Amino acid sequence: MTKPSNPDRVPLPDDEIEETYSELIDELQCTCAAGAKIQAATLPSATINLGDIIADQTRILTAFTSAYSIITVILRMISCIIDVICALVSPFSLIFAIIRLFGTCLPDFILIFPQLAIPAKIICIIKIILSIIDYILNVIIPIIEEIIENISNLVDAFIFGNTDAQIAVAFKIAALFKELLNIIGILNALAAIWEMIKVLLNLGIALPCGGGGGSCVDCGDNCPPAVQETSHTGTDGQMIVIFGSDVFTFQMYFYSATKRSELLTLQDYFPKGLDYTEFKDEEDLPYTLDVDGNTYAVTSIASNGMMTLFQIIPDMSTDGYLSLTYGAGLPLPDPTKDVRLGTPTGQFTSSMENANYVTLSDTDSAGYINGGTWKIVQVYDSYNAVLRREDGETWIASSEVYWRIAPSAPSTGTNKTFSFNINHTELIRHNVINLGCHPAVKVEKDALSARFSAIADNYGAGLGLPDLPDLDGAISSVTGCITNVVPTDVDSQYILDNYDTIANQIVPMGECIENTLNGFRTELISYGQEIYPRLFDPEATAESFTASPLLQIVGHNIDVSLTAYDRYGEILGRGFPEDVVQAEFFTSGGEISSATEVLDAYGVSTGVYTSILTSSVPRTAVITAKVADTYVSEFDGYNLITKEIEVEFITTSEMQKRRSAIIGEVSSEPLGAISE
Repeated sequence: MTKPSNPDRVPLPDDEIEETYSELIDELQCTCAAGAKIQAATLPSATINLGDIIADQTRILTAFTSAYSIITVILRMISCIIDVICALVSPFSLIFAIIRLFGTCLPDFILIFPQLAIPAKIICIIKIILSIIDYILNVIIPIIEEIIENISNLVDAFIFGNTDAQIAVAFKIAALFKELLNIIGILNALAAIWEMIKVLLNLGIALPCGGGGGSCVDCGDNCPPAVQETSHTGTDGQMIVIFGSDVFTFQMYFYSATKRSELLTLQDYFPKGLDYTEFKDEEDLPYTLDVDGNTYAVTSIASNGMMTLFQIIPDMSTDGYLSLTYGAGLPLPDPTKDVRLGTPTGQFTSSMENANYVTLSDTDSAGYINGGTWKIVQVYDSYNAVLRREDGETWIASSEVYWRIAPSAPSTGTNKTFSFNINHTELIRHNVINLGCHPAVKVEKDALSARFSAIADNYGAGLGLPDLPDLDGAISSVTGCITNVVPTDVDSQYILDNYDTIANQIVPMGECIENTLNGFRTELISYGQEIYPRLFDPEATAESFTASPLLQIVGHNIDVSLTAYDRYGEILGRGFPEDVVQAEFFTSGGEISSATEVLDAYGVSTGVYTSILTSSVPRTAVITAKVADTYVSEFDGYNLITKEIEVEFITTSEMQKRRSAIIGEVSSEPLGAISE
């Protein structure tokens, strides 16, 4: 009989395949948060030698490397947070820092969040408890059988009046009961961890910027959809221009009937107190409106949907000057003709011809004799342009002239094509919207939530897991099975005094232990099935989801398979009994068999699931798959998209035609392998 104290080999029901202690140790390893591994170490031998020292060092290094992998993730997260803090003075830099935070640092950091880290640790502990229960169930039966055998020996000792035998056998029976209690007591080592996990399950920590219950607030989750858009376009814009005392003083308004409701949503999202006459760059404007090739600053939206516009004038007032010569050393042309203007820094472009104006002012002793608006009628290069006074005034030479680009009066009309553009960076800088309203940040945040949908679905609702199975209750019940027969401090005298009662209760005691442990084992397995959908990694699994061949002859098989992974790169369900993790294959055409779980020689799941697709007629079929009731998916940068594999069944003659088209000859061999 194999004794439970033997550390080298664990008894198994099947004598043909026995797992050594080392094989069991290897089977129990778990990869948890951020790649941290939980792995038991082999027991040292009876004598201390070099192997024991190496084993001891391995235990230390395992603990160190597990902690190190978590620390590196935290350090990277801290680095990202520091980048965000350093970028606070620059909204433009801040946006990129936030995108890096969501796209690079948070995905790994989330793996050590309670939403995933705690379920992963629960899975590890469940696997360990299941192994302990299996071990207990395998060793208690021989112990109970040995107790029964020794009680029979004790009865014989009383019959024959052998006092020495009575004492010896009673001592052995008491020792066997204590061994039973010690074996059950192994579960107590995990009870404290079990209690800590119960506490963590109730914390309700959500993703950063995850809405209600999130670990940070004001992340833009309440932004109206109209604010989150980059632009709003339409074709029904109406430009309204009200002229002032002259043609260059006017008020501009704009109205859209089809976009009215969206634009009204933006009423409260305008910076207050801005002086638009001070703006020199369109990139600094919170809102701009492009109409028929002209750009206007939008300063407000009235309750009727009418937008107030202001055309920004780029300031060049101290940069321009008038050339005293026309061309290379030629005298100034006739004052009644066009005037050529030069600038030392290159300001003009050909797009300004006949579309832009220059406002001139001078400080000649005679006054502002050249002041007014001059149209740009020709651009020679970026430094020189020809101007024409619209009101017919002549040019008078002046030593000091200042100028700037001035707007032309916009035309009024209806049904104009327009684009209303939102500068989220400027709105953030003016504290009008939160950072989460920025489209780029929102895309990263939504993508993060899509990749961790199992967490995102439980914002503010704890971890969304059912109550843990009652480990303390199971330990108490199993202990009660034994203490109903003998006390925990059982000794030889108690056995001598109560051996007849014990003899009657020993078989029910064994059944009680077995039923209780099996019941708790079932609860643990069911709980594991509740957790696995959270840990399932549809992306990693998608890489292994294949069908072969993709082109097959009607009536022959296409082999379909996948390997299920969790978010930590481990085989999903490894170490659990068969069928704990469920996989399914689906097809849009043909017949596909139920998924078959591939087990290793010890009956342990390999994470591989296979199926066979057939068709009796030519057709194209699309294959999809589910694991843990979640579709195997690929991430497109924004969302998880169900992976689809397209296969085709064709006739033998069609196969030969395609083969001939490819290799230039006819063959009786099919194009691709045929799996039977």
